[in-house]
Amino acid sequence: MLYVNNISVTLKNTNIIKNLSLGINSGEIVGLVAPNGYGKTTLLKSIMKLNQIESGDISIEGTSNKNKDYHKALFFFQNADSLYPNLNALDHLNFVKNAWKSKVEVNEVITDLKMSAYKNKKIRQLSLGMKQHVLLAMAIVSDAKLILMDEPFNGLDPSSVKTVSLLIKNMQAEGTSFLFSSHILNHIDQLCSKVFFLKEKKIILISDLTSNNFISTENNYNLLFEGDGNL
Repeated sequence: MLYVNNISVTLKNTNIIKNLSLGINSGEIVGLVAPNGYGKTTLLKSIMKLNQIESGDISIEGTSNKNKDYHKALFFFQNADSLYPNLNALDHLNFVKNAWKSKVEVNEVITDLKMSAYKNKKIRQLSLGMKQHVLLAMAIVSDAKLILMDEPFNGLDPSSVKTVSLLIKNMQAEGTSFLFSSHILNHIDQLCSKVFFLKEKKIILISDLTSNNFISTENNYNLLFEGDGNL
């Protein structure tokens, strides 16, 4: 599905990612874990082509990132700062539907995410949780095969976390793949089948959450980043 082969990324004369490779299968939910400053957002932006890669290559379902149709296969769920403050939620969803040439019904997504009460309000009038719902709704409306998500649970109350998690699972069942970063490690354990740990500018560990030997993502995180760095 997604293949990242030996990529390197340098920003402002600082090498952030070096010879990094990873792969994600269709319908797979994968967590991306590392402390702040280790390159998680840089990696997601590089897959999305918002950062230029120096070397290596990336493809989605056989379509190279050099192909003009590459963007149609993925959607990047960024933070709320990426939204346009003077447009409303409905404006954002209609834009995505048209740009991605999606067949997903906008009104159905609004209903599923309980956004009807504020769909016509400007983004600057919304709470952080509401903005997160708008971002998620945009991802759903895109109907992309791969969804990249940078801290998708930030600002959500427990009820919203359950709603978002259920929608992700439902989309997975239809073949959508996810790669998302999060500091809420128990959410990763509940949603993912695999976790990539980013350290020393590359993926140094792929944790299989379906393995009988798996304990928890928090356990692996502590060993890698707060212990002696060895598992």
